Amino acid sequence: MSELNMDLDAEINKLQTRCDELNELYPNPPGPTADEKTDQRSKITFWMTQINLKVTALQGIKANKAAAQITVRGLTPAEIDSADQAMAALNKVIQKAQTFNEILTTVTAILNGANTVISAARRA
Repeated sequence: MSELNMDLDAEINKLQTRCDELNELYPNPPGPTADEKTDQRSKITFWMTQINLKVTALQGIKANKAAAQITVRGLTPAEIDSADQAMAALNKVIQKAQTFNEILTTVTAILNGANTVISAARRA
């Protein structure tokens, strides 16, 4: 079994940056029609809420552990690889130039990554 060091502040900051990117996209999403833009704004609002919930969860773990730097012990190599991939997913930038399907794929990876990071952090 191995261990993984995590910087909760760094993971929180990544998620907050992704939320900021969505906030910048909100006024003018890529949809070509007004109805599509309205639908996309609704999805963006939902995603921002979900990301903020993930931030809150990580902040709670940080407060509970009374530390931003944590070590998760007893992980298998596959679990460490999964956590590393999850932390990398939080770095995926949401760009205005992306199609909405590309944004959807990026946000899905970010939210799934955040779930994995939270799960690993709770084991610390």
